[in-house]
Amino acid sequence: MSVPHRLPTEIWRLIFQLATAEGRGIYETEHIPFQSSNFFPSRSPTTAISLSGVSKQWQALATEFLFQRVLVRHGVRGLLERLKGSMQSEGCGRYVRRLELPSTPINDDAANPVRLVDILACCPHLQIIIQPTFHSSRVSDLEWWFNPIPTEQPPNQTNDVVLTSLKFLYWSSYGLGGETIKASLSLLSNIILCSPNLCYLHVSCPMSIRQPLTILKDVDRTSHPVLLPSLKTLNFERNSGLSPGIQNGDLPNLTHLILDPLSLFDVFSARRSPLHMVGPQLCTAELHKSLRGTHLNINPFFKLCSKLQEFAYHLGFPRLGPPYLLQHSELKTVRIQIESIDHLTALSGEQYEIDDGVDLSWTMLDEAFAFFSAYAFPALQLIILHGDWDSVVHDSQFRSLRQLVLDRGCSLEYPDGTPVR
Repeated sequence: MSVPHRLPTEIWRLIFQLATAEGRGIYETEHIPFQSSNFFPSRSPTTAISLSGVSKQWQALATEFLFQRVLVRHGVRGLLERLKGSMQSEGCGRYVRRLELPSTPINDDAANPVRLVDILACCPHLQIIIQPTFHSSRVSDLEWWFNPIPTEQPPNQTNDVVLTSLKFLYWSSYGLGGETIKASLSLLSNIILCSPNLCYLHVSCPMSIRQPLTILKDVDRTSHPVLLPSLKTLNFERNSGLSPGIQNGDLPNLTHLILDPLSLFDVFSARRSPLHMVGPQLCTAELHKSLRGTHLNINPFFKLCSKLQEFAYHLGFPRLGPPYLLQHSELKTVRIQIESIDHLTALSGEQYEIDDGVDLSWTMLDEAFAFFSAYAFPALQLIILHGDWDSVVHDSQFRSLRQLVLDRGCSLEYPDGTPVR
């Protein structure tokens, strides 16, 4: 029997890469319609851990893939030392592409706490930062959010933090309060200023924080003439988001906007809001599901976003009335999301006072299909149904809605392209 040849290191590295590959979305930096804030995985990279325990040679190969996605939990001081390295060995921070930050306090050593900026300084090739909802308002946690990044620093680098590779930033300050939420948002604003290639920004805050990026209005414009030069997608959850510090030209590449329906009040109540600045350049808009925005008249939003080609929303949030005096010649695709017809019925009963025997979920369906099948959207080509539509499309009441769409020359499909029959 002949002895097999030893495989080159490059082949072993490819094998390890395939063996440790994770699901779709782990390293995604583009917008996925109706992407939920809870889509982030929290499991450990078990395959890479197992491979690293086979031998020293395999450990050396597996280390790169073990540290590509880092979950910051307890033991953060030891993690920081591995990321930094030492005089004898190079740090593993150079491998980190995705950093998932904690949702609960992790600094057990009050005398020697780890700061988030300490970790960021070790990860020069970081592409994705995930800060989930952090459940603490303790003053002692302020050290985690310690912000040594002055806004007058040159762009792209502050202290030892270099974030030129950062593409995707999800940041939730929901669950914080008092000084901790101020510290969190201050650090967020300065991380943004250090990220000239940031493409996707998702900010979630308590309802009391209407404009989480207000600190940007104090930025030194000499150092930062354009605040977000590469941003394509801006996602604001639970707040209106856009800061008065945003000026014309600060978002030159923004084409996707995902926002809370309450943000639409900016369109109706202000003569000139930041939304008026970005609206005319948007290609895609999506609304979060919010019980606070069910009764909004959405027509002014379509008038403002004259170049909008795709619109996505959760059925009933808001409800859609007749498109009076609305003519939008660019909209081509509409995405409609429901969890299930039963879930929608339950939400309808909570939100509206309805008579017994009235199924408001079908009323909302009638309103939606009538709205988008109307004369107001002559370029509409496709309606895509997201979520659990099975019981809806197989109900006899749906036949007339489907025919209404088809009669105007529009396709009705599921997200995978399958026609709705």
